[in-house]
Amino acid sequence: MDSEARYLRLRTGISVPCLIHGDAGAKPVLLLHAWGESSGSFDRLIPC
Repeated sequence: MDSEARYLRLRTGISVPCLIHGDAGAKPVLLLHAWGESSGSFDRLIPC
């Protein structure tokens, strides 16, 4: 399953890049990585 890159615009006006992955009907889970890391931090959590 491929990830889709999107930008979420917050109420503060800041745009945050994110990856959307998985079933659209499932409950969302938000994973935030630490400063200086990347989305690769979650590679073992997201099934291929």
